[in-house]
Amino acid sequence: MKKQRASLPPIHGARGIAFTTEAETETFVRILERKCSPVYENADVSSIGRVQRRVGEILMSEEDVDPLWPTSLEEVKAIIMAFRPSKAPGPDGITYRALKHAPRKFVRHMANICNAILHLRYFPPLYCDTSQWKQADVIMIPNPGQLANWPKNYRAISILLVMSKIAD
Repeated sequence: MKKQRASLPPIHGARGIAFTTEAETETFVRILERKCSPVYENADVSSIGRVQRRVGEILMSEEDVDPLWPTSLEEVKAIIMAFRPSKAPGPDGITYRALKHAPRKFVRHMANICNAILHLRYFPPLYCDTSQWKQADVIMIPNPGQLANWPKNYRAISILLVMSKIAD
């Protein structure tokens, strides 16, 4: 039996109280943009430029980089079995419980996909549509002991696709 969740009070946004889901979403987006934006106040801008140029050079170069060792079927199975079955599924709806009961053939295919990702050093689109391996559902959770009607008193939880968590 699922426990009942307490209803949360309306969120105070920049334009007053957010009564609709859209207004709440807009309020949380603004808070997250502020929290997650880089702060260049005391930054050494020349160092940032040097790092960005060097990363670009490495990405564009043909030089050999450290090899990534392939994964095994046993390693992928161990990763799957380590997940808590009660964890929330990601945007694709695949549950951890379902993965724990997946046939060996699935685990073999997943190991092959992981090895291709390692070999190519590229996370591909997940399906034939626009879904990406790093797509996530972002859920805002109120911080314990703080007023739940102020958006700054929430933290963001990202629920990733189960398949990308295996590949990680």
